Amino acid sequence: MNYTASDHFGSEGNNPDSGIAALRASDAFRGPVDPPDGQDANAHIAQVYNTREEQCAAALPFIRHGLARGEKCLYIADDYSKADALAAMREHGIDVDDALDSGALTILTGDAYLQSDPFSIDDQLAFLAETIEGATEEYDTLRVAVEMTWFLSDESEFENLIEYEERFNTLSADADVTALCQYNRDRFPSTVIRDAIRSHPYLIVDNTLSHNVYYTPPEEFFNPDHPAREVDRMVRTLRERTEAQTELKKRQQFLRRQNEITASPDKTFEEKLQALFEEGCERFNLELGAMARVDTEEDWFEVEHVSDEHDHFEPGVELPLSETYCTAATEIKAAGSVVNPREEGYDDITVYQKFGIQAYLGTYVEVDGGTDRTFFFVTSKPREDPFGDDEHTFLRLLGQWVKYELERKQREAELQHSKEQLEQQRDELAQLDRLNTLVRELMQALQDTASREAIEAAVCDRLTESALYESVWIGVQGATVTGDQTVIHQTAAGIDMADLDGSSAFEEPATTAIQTGDVQVVDNVATAAAFPDDRRERKPEHDHHALAAVPLTTGEVNHGVLMVLHPGDQTISGGEQTILADLGQLIAQAIQRVHSQQALSAETVVRLDLQLPNTDLLLGEVSTKFDCELALEQRVSTSDDGEIYYFSIHDADPEQLCEFLRETPLKCDCTVVRKTSDDQPPLIELRFDEQPHLPTDVLSTYGGSVTTARIADGDLSLGVELPPAVDVRSVVDTLHEVAPGIELVSKQYVDRPIETGPTLQTQLTEDLTSKQQAALEVAYARGYYAWPRESTAEDLADTMDISSATLHYHLRHAVHRLLTPAFGESDK
Repeated sequence: MNYTASDHFGSEGNNPDSGIAALRASDAFRGPVDPPDGQDANAHIAQVYNTREEQCAAALPFIRHGLARGEKCLYIADDYSKADALAAMREHGIDVDDALDSGALTILTGDAYLQSDPFSIDDQLAFLAETIEGATEEYDTLRVAVEMTWFLSDESEFENLIEYEERFNTLSADADVTALCQYNRDRFPSTVIRDAIRSHPYLIVDNTLSHNVYYTPPEEFFNPDHPAREVDRMVRTLRERTEAQTELKKRQQFLRRQNEITASPDKTFEEKLQALFEEGCERFNLELGAMARVDTEEDWFEVEHVSDEHDHFEPGVELPLSETYCTAATEIKAAGSVVNPREEGYDDITVYQKFGIQAYLGTYVEVDGGTDRTFFFVTSKPREDPFGDDEHTFLRLLGQWVKYELERKQREAELQHSKEQLEQQRDELAQLDRLNTLVRELMQALQDTASREAIEAAVCDRLTESALYESVWIGVQGATVTGDQTVIHQTAAGIDMADLDGSSAFEEPATTAIQTGDVQVVDNVATAAAFPDDRRERKPEHDHHALAAVPLTTGEVNHGVLMVLHPGDQTISGGEQTILADLGQLIAQAIQRVHSQQALSAETVVRLDLQLPNTDLLLGEVSTKFDCELALEQRVSTSDDGEIYYFSIHDADPEQLCEFLRETPLKCDCTVVRKTSDDQPPLIELRFDEQPHLPTDVLSTYGGSVTTARIADGDLSLGVELPPAVDVRSVVDTLHEVAPGIELVSKQYVDRPIETGPTLQTQLTEDLTSKQQAALEVAYARGYYAWPRESTAEDLADTMDISSATLHYHLRHAVHRLLTPAFGESDK
């Protein structure tokens, strides 16, 4: 049990009641600092030194520490001069001048310290008693460091010195004093050094502070039976030292086995835990080792690991924490124990009353970022002796290893999770890149398709062939007017159509996607509650499948739903959903394009006559207010996604009508293009600041067009042409959703004249740009090509919100492109 004296006496952070108490509280000391042989001992220390350096290494920190603690310090200089002592103190960082001025430090020479000549034990002890009393009136403690060579100036026998030291033990036992007696080994006979050692309970040799096992207490020193009692003490000391060495050897062996267990690279954490349980049960003489998960705020306790089978403790058993002995550790957040449950207040808890646990030794393990634990040992046998400090310390060290291991496993799990996330992100990026490439290829391929069937087949085949998706199919929703919203599957790849019909696991996300216009995702369709039990044996190849339902939508028109089924255990990320949504719009646009092409090229079209009674459209209100009829003559789409409408007016003043329209909340611009003439009705031009939503807007997505539109008495009558391949019921349903009161009056198939070459309509849509086509349509509608002209170029430019030069540019190039097929390219 060794400790560097300079370490202790220089430890100014401690503030114990005495120097020896400070020694006990010191974290640096390895081992207990208790009185030897169970005897009471005071703060009386002997230092045996050979050199000045050895002396200063203990004596000066001893004084510095006392001054730092606010004690009265007395230094007796004799072996070296008073000046040498002051110089040495300054070198060791002591503010000597301040200490002397304040009275906290007093330095005397040996001659001044010696109270009588010849030396008198009584006189010297009386001086010390008076000095202690005077010092403690102002200070808590007196600290004395004495160079014992002062005794050599007197011719007294050395036996008097030893008796003086022994009697000082008696004096200091009840006094607030700590004394350091410094013996120069070169100045005192060895027999004196020996006796001096025996008269001090603590000893500093070679700058090491030790218990003095050779210390002879005053009551033994002055007892007539001194030799016999000394023999008893020596025998007892030998026995205790032997027992201590045996115990120390056991501890060392146990620590070695513990290190071998915890350092083993071949054992898992659980295996190491079991081995430590066994070692602990043997070390503490307890029956069972265990570890539990605890939450002090929730009063929760759950057994996690046990060393052996037990009637009550087994993994998974939960109890209120307050019904266990573990509170002895959790309340102090350290190692705690219970030996006598009744006396210690644990006789009313479950583990005592029902489990019969009689003793407990456990430690609290606080896990950063995880669930805290208690690591403990218990027994059902009563225990008489309390657990010692070394047992608490040993268990605390085991708890520190458990804490380290749990936090290490947690960090490894977090790192593994981060690694998996990075790998998943890498895989997702690769998946998204492949999907983006596929979408670009599909975009190119769909440009050459001539029917919806070809579009659906191309999409399903290419998506499954890419191996990005195991199964792909496209469906459309049945009629909504009749209440039938079942999704009808039209085209599929990678899956049997029989596995699709009647499966609500597929039906529900498909219907929701159509209704909301958003991509719907099912994380695992194979385990979905709606997946038919009778088809689980026929479900796709893998156990886990993510499904996405992608609406095929342009504007307000839905063309069906695309269903994709992932292979294996892949998930559908947010990025993939975004790309699938774009793909859905691309497919819908391709379907719309095909419908438009079919409408232009079809020899037979479907003619629909529709009526919307009592329409709440603005022009319906106008027809009622002015008792007139309005007929749509022309509709021109502009480059800014706006519309210009041209209506002929019957039985109303166009100027009054335009004035009324300009004052409506819709903020429209109304201009009279043509006034009443003998052969033509008035013509007005309408343009809205914000484009209104009209029932006819949805027709273009089906390749349809409005051939006639008349409004009279608040009723709207429409004539519509559609490609023959378009589902009329779907069109009517869509119109009904936009305008619930619309009615289908008639339906008929109409033959178109057979054209031997490209029609002007085809040239308008295929050869002209949108701006060139808009310029021609506005010029025609406003009578620019009539004679005399009904509008100027400036009027046309104002209508289109462009300059006159730009208008002429668009008109020249448009006319040139339309005339080129008839007359060919000129030489120029």
